[in-house]
Amino acid sequence: MKRIILSLFLIALFVFSSFAAELDKISFNLKLKKQGETALYFYDTDSSVPVSEFDFGIIKAREENTETIGVYYAVYPYDTDLTIDSLNIYFVEHTATAANWTEPGYMFSRDYEDNNGNRVYSGGLNANVTFSGGQNNLSFLADDLDAEVSLEERTIKLVTGEKPILHAGTSESFTGKGDLTFTIKPPNNDAQILGGRYSGYVVLELKTS
Repeated sequence: MKRIILSLFLIALFVFSSFAAELDKISFNLKLKKQGETALYFYDTDSSVPVSEFDFGIIKAREENTETIGVYYAVYPYDTDLTIDSLNIYFVEHTATAANWTEPGYMFSRDYEDNNGNRVYSGGLNANVTFSGGQNNLSFLADDLDAEVSLEERTIKLVTGEKPILHAGTSESFTGKGDLTFTIKPPNNDAQILGGRYSGYVVLELKTS
């Protein structure tokens, strides 16, 4: 039994030694590829944690208010070249539906509770928005802060025109992040904003081909 174990050991040693000798005669190129993952999300600027809801709390009605949220996007091709057709941020009122969200409206729809305890939806509000990346910021005249405006006027375009991302051995990526800063103030140069709750959606949409 001891002799068999010794024979197996010698055979294994011989095979390994022969293989190691052959490796000295081989040259090769080693290419490692790490495929990224496409991701789109908003995040809390204090913690950098992705979130799906933001609460700006109580707005000071007689003052100009500034609130900020973060946006992150990363686009990678997968086994083929990829073209980004558009990457947009839309601001859509809370009362919008799948059927009418592209029609004129507000950034934030307003609702309040009447004397009978019923929830009433009436009017809305727009806000000036700047993106730290500098693309296509939103700025409204005082008279338009409480007026329905087109979806185009409520859109920040992160990509304008086609942007090819090539898959040439290693994946090229298109990534970015920045802050969306909202400046909320009374419309029409009024002293205050109408009381109520103002809510809306921020939609990050990517189209590729």
